[in-house]
This record gives sequence, structure tokens and C-alpha cells, in this order.
Amino acid sequence: MFTSGHMFNTIRHTPYAQPNGRGGFNYIAGGFQNQFGVETQIIAAIYGLLAFTTMALVLKAPTIENPTSQTIVVLIWSGGIMFVYSFLIYIFRVKNGGYPFKLFL
Repeated sequence: MFTSGHMFNTIRHTPYAQPNGRGGFNYIAGGFQNQFGVETQIIAAIYGLLAFTTMALVLKAPTIENPTSQTIVVLIWSGGIMFVYSFLIYIFRVKNGGYPFKLFL
């Protein structure tokens, strides 16, 4: 929670989300000096999912004895890590429009 900005929201009393004027809500605030409460929860969930996929790869793959199945499991979990990390970079690009790198999204 603290890595994703919980203290920033606590100190600055940021809003949870912001209406976008079209009947919906903005969940990610642009720029580094702005952040919504829900954004903290989204980033924390992404970090948790990255930790889960990494631990699943590290703990599950070595226990599989069949080399073909082990290769498939490693590719699946590695692809999951790449996809979730790609989503994290996508959110970073939303916050900083000039960021030039991306993976899948």
C-alpha cells in the first residue's frame, strides 16, 4: 500500500475518484502531482498480482517433473508476468504522457 501512494493520499486528502463529465469517473489522474484514492488500490493490486505470478513461477515450475509440462507452465507464468507488468507500464504512461516505452498495451 505504501509503495502505491497511500501516504500521499493521506497527507494530501485526495479524492477517491473524479467525475469525467460524461457520466463516468476518472480513476487515474494524469501527472505526478495528482493521484486518486482508487488509483492507490489499483496500483497495489497490480503489485500484488505481480508478486503472486512471480511466486507461482518460482515455487510451482521446479516441482513439475515432466519437461514438456514444466516448459508450458514456465511460459504461461512468464507471459502472465509480462502482461501484468505491461499494464503497470501502461498506467505509468497515462501518468506521464512523454514516457516512450511500452510492452504489450
